[in-house]
Amino acid sequence: MAAAFSLGVALNVLQSRGEEGQGTYAGLVIDARDSYFVLETFNGRYLVYEESSTRERFDVVKVDGLSSDLKMAHYESRFSFEEYLNKKGVYHEIEGAEVTSLFAFPFRLRERGLDFLAHFEEETSHLIDSLLFGRSDSSSSTIALYEAAGALFYLSGSGTLLAAFLRAFEYVVRLRLDEKKSAAITLGLSLALSFLYPFKVGIARVVLTKGVRLGLLLKERKVSSLVPPLVSASVLLLFDFRLALDDGFFLGYLISFSFALSSFVRHADWKRRGLYGSLVSLAIIFPVLASGGNFHLLSPLYSLVLAPMVYPFHFLSLVSFLTVPFARVLDAYAAFLGEAGRFLSKIDLAIPIVGDPNVNEPIYYLFLFLSFLFIEIGARLFLKGTLIAGVALAAVNYVPFAGMVFTKVVFIDVGQGDAILLSDGLRNVLVDTGGNISFDMASEVLIPYFRKERIYRLDALIVTHDDLDHAGAVDSLCQAFPVGEVISGPESFPYDFGGSKIANLNPVAANSKEENDSSLVLSFELCGTSFLLMGDASKAVERRLVENGIGHHDVLKVGHHGSDTSSSYEFLEAVSPRLAVISCGEGNRYGHPDAEVVSRLRSLEIPCRRTDFEGTIELVGTKLTGFAL
Repeated sequence: MAAAFSLGVALNVLQSRGEEGQGTYAGLVIDARDSYFVLETFNGRYLVYEESSTRERFDVVKVDGLSSDLKMAHYESRFSFEEYLNKKGVYHEIEGAEVTSLFAFPFRLRERGLDFLAHFEEETSHLIDSLLFGRSDSSSSTIALYEAAGALFYLSGSGTLLAAFLRAFEYVVRLRLDEKKSAAITLGLSLALSFLYPFKVGIARVVLTKGVRLGLLLKERKVSSLVPPLVSASVLLLFDFRLALDDGFFLGYLISFSFALSSFVRHADWKRRGLYGSLVSLAIIFPVLASGGNFHLLSPLYSLVLAPMVYPFHFLSLVSFLTVPFARVLDAYAAFLGEAGRFLSKIDLAIPIVGDPNVNEPIYYLFLFLSFLFIEIGARLFLKGTLIAGVALAAVNYVPFAGMVFTKVVFIDVGQGDAILLSDGLRNVLVDTGGNISFDMASEVLIPYFRKERIYRLDALIVTHDDLDHAGAVDSLCQAFPVGEVISGPESFPYDFGGSKIANLNPVAANSKEENDSSLVLSFELCGTSFLLMGDASKAVERRLVENGIGHHDVLKVGHHGSDTSSSYEFLEAVSPRLAVISCGEGNRYGHPDAEVVSRLRSLEIPCRRTDFEGTIELVGTKLTGFAL
C-alpha cells in the first residue's frame, strides 16, 4: 500500500502541467458542461471553451487552438473557479478552438439527462439535476432556500447519498441472503450506478471500498475495518494524487476512518449507531456547513429530518431515470421539498463564524482528533480539558485583538471595482463597495471578509460616486450589516477617523457634468503614512489638483482602475508615491490597466501592486513603525 502511494506521488509530481502556444491537442474529455469541457492529454489537462457544448465524458477529440495560462475573475472570500481547476490539475485554457470529434462515447449521459429533465416542472428538474448529475443551479428558488439555510449539502449528488442508499439496499437484501451474496449484489448495483457520476471522487470511494470489503469477505479474512477505506484511498491516489486536494476526498475518507477508529460507533446497538454516526459525520463536515460564514444551529436537526426526506426523492429520481419519468409523483415531491425549504428559512438560526478558515480549520480538526482519541481510550479528564480549551479558543477567536494594535488599509479584491477598508483600532470605514450584476457583492464578498477579520460594524461607508463598480452593493450591505452612516457628498468632509481627518480634494464633484469627474478624491494620513484615493477621477481633475499644488503622498490608489483616462505623467510626478495600487479585475473587458499607465509608473520608478495579480492587498502599520511599503 505504501509503495502504491509513493508511486502515485511520483507519477503525479512528474506529470506535465500542460503547455502554452498555438497547437493541436488531442485527448479524452473528462468533464463537460454547457460552455466548456476539460481535455486530458499526455501533456496535461486543458480547459476548452465551447459554446453550447454537447461533449460527453469519455469522448475523444482533437482541439486546434491557442493555449494560455488560466485567467479568470476572482473575488475575496468567494468560490474561485481557477483554484478549483488547479486542484483538478488544469492550469491552461484554450479559447476560440476548433474541435474535431475522433470518437463519440456511445452512452450520451448528458443528452439523456436533458431529455429526461424536460419531462418535469422547472423546480423539479433543478432538484433532480443537482441530486443525480451534481449540477446545482442558483436560479432555483428551492436550491436558493436550502443554500441560505446551510442545507444545500443534502441536495447535492454525492458519495454520502449513494452510500446511504446502498446501505439501505443491502439491509433489505440481507433479510433474504447471506452477507457475501448481499455484498456482491450491492457492489454490482454500485458499479452500475457509478456510471451516472463518472469522475466523481465520492462515488469512486464508495464503489472501491465496497469492492475491497467483498474481496475480504470472499477470502474469509478478518481484518481491521480500516483496511477497506485505506486500500481504496491508496488506489485513488495512485490514479490521481491531486485527489488529496479534493474536499470530497478528504471529508469522505475522514468520516470513513473516524467510523473505523471509533469503537463507540461500531459497538453501539443499531438504534444508537445511527445517532452516533450522524453526530460524528456532522462534527467532521462542520467546516463545510460553516463555509458560508454562518453556522446554522439547526444543522444537527437537518441531518435527522432532511436526510430521510431527500433520500426517497433521490431514489425515485434514479429509478425514474433508469425506467420512465414519474412526472406527477416527482413534481409533487419537489413541491413538498420546496415547502420544507421555505419552512427552514423561517425558523433558521445562524451565528457568524469569524476568523480565517485557513487557520481555523486545521485547529478545529486537531481538537476533533484529540476528542475522538480521548473518547476511544477513555481519558475523560483529558477530554474535558480539550473541550474546555476548544470552547475558550473559539470565544477568544471573536475578539479583534489585532485591531487594537494594527492599523490597516485594505484594497479588497472585488474584481473590476473598488472597495477599500480603513481600520484603525476598533473603528472601521469602508470606501466604496464594488458591485456586480451577477451576484451580490455584499453577501458573497464583503461580509465574509469582515467576519474573517472580526469586524462587526462599519462606522461609515463612503461612496465616491454612483458607478456600479463602486456603489453597486451599498443597499444590500446596509441591509445585511451594521453601518453607522453613509457619506456620499463633498459637504460631509473633512471626516474624522480616529485621530486623523479624511479630506476630499475634489470639492466641485457635485457640480461636475462628467460622471467620473464627480468622483470624490480622498486624502488622509494614518500612522505617519499619507494616502490618496483617486476613485474614477479623470485627467481634468488631476490637472486641477496639480494646479492647486497637490503634494507628495506615500500611497496612491490609481484612478479609474488604471484606465488611460487617468494617471497623467504630470500628476504622477507631482504626487510621487512610494507605492501605487491598482484595483481591477483579472482579464476584465476594459483592458485595465492601460499599458501606457503601467509604463508611466515604471518610468517614474513607482512600485505597483494590483488586485488582479495578488487578490486582496493589505497594508498594515502601527503608530510606532508606520506602514511597511
